Amino acid sequence: AVRRAHEHYETGLAREHILFNAKKRREASSAGVDVLGIELVGASHEFGLSAVKLHELECATEAFLRRREATGRELAALLGGWTWACMTRRPALSSFQSVYRFARVADKRVYEIWNSVRQELLDIMSLAPVLYTRLDAAFHDTAVATDASTWGQGVAVASASQEDAAALASWAGPASLPTHGPRPTGFAGHGHGLGLGGEP
Repeated sequence: AVRRAHEHYETGLAREHILFNAKKRREASSAGVDVLGIELVGASHEFGLSAVKLHELECATEAFLRRREATGRELAALLGGWTWACMTRRPALSSFQSVYRFARVADKRVYEIWNSVRQELLDIMSLAPVLYTRLDAAFHDTAVATDASTWGQGVAVASASQEDAAALASWAGPASLPTHGPRPTGFAGHGHGLGLGGEP
């Protein structure tokens, strides 16, 4: 079915005289297809950086950690790889704080690599085995929403059945506006605001 869709798409491009880069064409495969540097494996429904690319990134990180000094831009280049790897498991990006500051402060200059930077890079390497997403994973029975500002943060939690969670997910669209499907019902939740210097 996917191959037929590809052929239909390419036929449409040819009909409209639209050129495409044949070198970037990928045949459909359930064994794994590279999509913008991320591997989609149809057989296991997994989506993440390929094992080969993840290993290369880990080796580059180990080489960086063996150094005493580095520029901010060298660290930023390494962070680019890890940021892309985290796109399928975005909460992992919360591991980073000092690395961003080092990259910004050092920029083109050579600085001694901070211990906090080393620790954060070790942390993300330890998370490498879970930097993927299963596209067939069931929805959790608890929905959590968070937000923050310069003076506080808020958390809202609600219980949700599999049916309600699936319906809610189907509403996701441009600018988070509802697109289709019935409005979810039956959510029972509560929220909590924590003021950091202001009223909650």
